[in-house]
Amino acid sequence: MPDVGLQVGLHRTDISGMQRRRHLRAIANATIALLWLSGCGGGGGGGAYSPQIIQPTIVQPAPPPPPPPSAPTSGDPDDFRTPEYELSWALEAINAAEAYARG
Repeated sequence: MPDVGLQVGLHRTDISGMQRRRHLRAIANATIALLWLSGCGGGGGGGAYSPQIIQPTIVQPAPPPPPPPSAPTSGDPDDFRTPEYELSWALEAINAAEAYARG
């Protein structure tokens, strides 16, 4: 007669690879969920609410910029041919200096 007492206390400990992966995935998911939920805790400290009075700050406006220099009023087109004017061939092509001189 076989010894049945030895077999009663034994349980199967070898599990397949698929079962092991399912088990590890369940543990990983539970760990992630616990970490995520623990990150939601915390927040407001205890104690009574005490409103704070915020004093408005008065900002002085900046002074206005200086007026732009006035354009020459001599009526001479050469007064308008500045180095910046000379950089643009288009101004000379449309005779802008003459138009500026006429006002």
